[in-house]
Amino acid sequence: MSAQRLLVAASFTFMLGVGSAVSTLPIVLRQISSNELEVSLAVTVWGLAYLVSNIPAGVLADRLGAGRVAPLAFLSNVAVGLALFTSTSVAGFAVARAAEGVLEAMVWTSVLGLAAKSEGRLLGISGVFAAIALGFSLGPIAASQIALISARLPFLAYSLCALISFILTLPLRSERQARVEKPVIRAPASLQILPPLIVSLTVGLTESLIIVYSPVIAEIAGLGDSRLIVSGYYLLGLLGQVAIRLNPRAVTREYYVPASFLLAALALAFTPLKFTALGVLLLGFVNAQAASRSQAKVAELMQGVESTGAGLANLAWALGYFAGSPLYSSALATSLDPLMGIALFLAASLVLQITLGFTARSRASRARTSLG
Repeated sequence: MSAQRLLVAASFTFMLGVGSAVSTLPIVLRQISSNELEVSLAVTVWGLAYLVSNIPAGVLADRLGAGRVAPLAFLSNVAVGLALFTSTSVAGFAVARAAEGVLEAMVWTSVLGLAAKSEGRLLGISGVFAAIALGFSLGPIAASQIALISARLPFLAYSLCALISFILTLPLRSERQARVEKPVIRAPASLQILPPLIVSLTVGLTESLIIVYSPVIAEIAGLGDSRLIVSGYYLLGLLGQVAIRLNPRAVTREYYVPASFLLAALALAFTPLKFTALGVLLLGFVNAQAASRSQAKVAELMQGVESTGAGLANLAWALGYFAGSPLYSSALATSLDPLMGIALFLAASLVLQITLGFTARSRASRARTSLG
């Protein structure tokens, strides 16, 4: 089996376990504690650990070899599942979730770094993202059936999936890795790298609002179940990743992401209320392709340290995901509904991308003129 197929299979299997565990976690925690703050912290501490671990995890993968770090990270997650299965206190769950955040940063910086080194960089990354989306979507369904036997059994399923992913990625240890001591981003890449990072940030910002405000959006759209909004968003994201394979060259064009963001912003802002869900579906499609393209672009600009680049893009997404909902609720909620808030984020991102692109071209032009 090729390295790319191993990465896709391992990513799908692991996320099947993650989806099972994440959907089970709040249910089990509420059996232990009635304190909503404790429950919330135990669930969300993963995000903080993941946020701060991406860059160190990427550097580690580039120094030791992503083909070595990925299996180790998958194997370590087996212990996380066992800790979740045996924990009897909220504190125990919080520690396990924090460890999971660190280890997932190691997993995805390594896996995406390896995918970025494939011949078709964009296709490799989109394949991993498609596997992630599919696995995470099916995980809760699997957990609902497994939990009929025992409420905590999905945590063991998480360990089993992590173990299978470890076995799948063992052959990658033989992949040749270039050791680096210090990642360096040289000009003009230092300016060129900002637009794809802004894209990753924007995906995180908008996705945060979709998740947190799905009940409000469902009410606007006239849907009875907010889970339909979230499921539809991720389903179209999966289709977006698959669609990249139909015409990858179009997605890599400079204008593609700004044009896609503009189209999504217009759809969210001006679609009639009864068709609001269509705007959300389009955003899922657009965001999925934008995320893959930004990862591929950062990897292109950071050749030799692709895992660090993956960590940088993941960090931008995580910052957006954590900032999106608080930023909207504190500054925009009184004047704009969530859909208009998302449209505003997309428009602001579009302006920043165009401005930075123009600045980068101007600097490059001046540099060529001075050399001539």
